[in-house]
Amino acid sequence: MLKATLLGAVSALTLYATAAAAGETLTITSWTGEKHPFSVDYADFVERVARNSEGRVDFDLYVGGALLPPNAVLAGIRDGVADIGNNVGAYTPADLPINNLLNDVSFASSNSVAAGIAMTEMTLMNQAARAEWEDHGVVFINGWSTPVYYLACTQDVRTFADLDGLKIRTAGGAHVEWAKSANGIPVSVPFSDVYSGLQRGSIDCVMMNASDMGEGFQIAEVADNYTLLPLGTHTSGVQYMFNKDAWADLPTEDRNMLLRELARQLVRFQLRYEVLSAEGMQAAIDQGVDIREPDPSMVESLAAFKEAYYASLPQTTEEKRGIPAAQAKVLMEEYAALYNKWQSLLEGIDVTDEEAVLALVEQEIYSKLDPKTFGL
Repeated sequence: MLKATLLGAVSALTLYATAAAAGETLTITSWTGEKHPFSVDYADFVERVARNSEGRVDFDLYVGGALLPPNAVLAGIRDGVADIGNNVGAYTPADLPINNLLNDVSFASSNSVAAGIAMTEMTLMNQAARAEWEDHGVVFINGWSTPVYYLACTQDVRTFADLDGLKIRTAGGAHVEWAKSANGIPVSVPFSDVYSGLQRGSIDCVMMNASDMGEGFQIAEVADNYTLLPLGTHTSGVQYMFNKDAWADLPTEDRNMLLRELARQLVRFQLRYEVLSAEGMQAAIDQGVDIREPDPSMVESLAAFKEAYYASLPQTTEEKRGIPAAQAKVLMEEYAALYNKWQSLLEGIDVTDEEAVLALVEQEIYSKLDPKTFGL
């Protein structure tokens, strides 16, 4: 029997307790603040599992980086500092070259629900993608995707030429190269540092989804304009990964229950993120942020960049990440095929209907995982 309390923290740790029972406690950590989609998702998961298992499975939940900062989560889960955590692969690119390659392909994505589910299926079903996580001593359960990224700035950016010399916070390899193509200066910092960076002027622009305008990071308070140039989605990392030993120690019935619950969590997270994106856009409007359509020079330059970028990506992946170009090309094609598959599947249902999306996710992915052997 597993016992847990729920611990939440933003700047200071606060306690939220569920009914406790004698036994082992699993620790779950989110590096984002209490109101961010990552942490809201974790709180929902912890409460639901505790209720549905009648207290047999509970957790200690830490949020706001109280236990592990963003760039230490992967190693922290491996080392048992926590049993479960989320991770952004772009923060530790050398550790996750395949994951970051697939994230680069998401630069072309316009459907975040399809992107998040496709990344999950790719990582669970592709041996090389799954092994990359297993080699770090963790069990990947499900991925994620942000809503579509656009460009928020404190400078008056209206054309592609206006980006020349600006410090642009990027979110992955494709974003870095696009910023360079505009003669911008890529800046790599955790998103938790973006608000202060825009405020101080150490960052001029940030590629971000609209949800971060609102409660998650409140960027609407410091951004002057938001240009709706579609810069893909971000899919690097994992929303739920388990320490391998902690996962192996669970009874088979609990692993099965958690796989089912996390299939639902994947769907719920993606659908909620879209709602939060719409709310964040409204928050930006309410705060007086200038919402702009992209200038034709931006649209044209982005299209040309994408064509050239993807043509060269297999070779640059070999040079920079050590993945042979031929393998990189196969991985890119497999992920693109899964993304297209999920776009098609989702077109046939009401994508706001959690149960309808979940039925597809169960059928196509989680029903194929055997709790007796998966992750062991």
